[in-house]
Amino acid sequence: VKYSTKRKRADQGPYESIESGLASCTGLSVLLINACRSVGIPARFVGIPKWTDGSGNHSWVEIWDGQWKYTGAAEPTGDQLNRGWFSKRASLAKIDEPAHSIYAVSFKDTGLRFPMVWARNSPNVWSTNVTQRYIRDKFELKPDQVLWRVRAVDRSGERVAIKVRVTDSDKEVVFEGTTKNESFDANDHVDLILKKNSRYWITYDRRSLQDAKPNKGRPALRTQFFETTDRSPTKPWTINAKQAK
Repeated sequence: VKYSTKRKRADQGPYESIESGLASCTGLSVLLINACRSVGIPARFVGIPKWTDGSGNHSWVEIWDGQWKYTGAAEPTGDQLNRGWFSKRASLAKIDEPAHSIYAVSFKDTGLRFPMVWARNSPNVWSTNVTQRYIRDKFELKPDQVLWRVRAVDRSGERVAIKVRVTDSDKEVVFEGTTKNESFDANDHVDLILKKNSRYWITYDRRSLQDAKPNKGRPALRTQFFETTDRSPTKPWTINAKQAK
């Protein structure tokens, strides 16, 4: 079952996701929880209604291993728990703000509804506010740093995987890796921690550019950079990949 926002609905049951082969983070979490429970691993559904940077909601899974630990539903991190592409964002959650808190479902009537943003009129699903565990190791930038997120999209607007390298004015490599394609969560992009008021260069692997659209020659790729600030994501700055050297 692959991640895709083209699934039939967000809160699919396990068999629906298996039959279609597609599910978003919510359906994938439901599937993994059922798989865990089927072999005796206690597991529960977890989510946040909206990230503090305004980039939407997310769902994932917690499993019990003497204590609750988290993992992404279709974002493997080897044998490591309490790790994920969303760890930085989760550490910035707000325990006293319902829209930016993290919740885990509960069979017990806790009096606190789980905020199902995909089905706001559904019957009560009880929850526990578990934000405190996620914000213990808060991600913080230094005063001279800024966080940018990077993605590459093709003519159709879909994300594609291309190899990129970012260097600074001293020709030191700041980042070297691959952008995320549509098999990754819609909010999962390459994170770059850069220094303010500094100049950087980004270069592309020509072979990966050609692989993006093999039947249509060189692709008209656009690489988008998002500067992230708390609750006010900026309009992306875009360059055309054809112009990259």
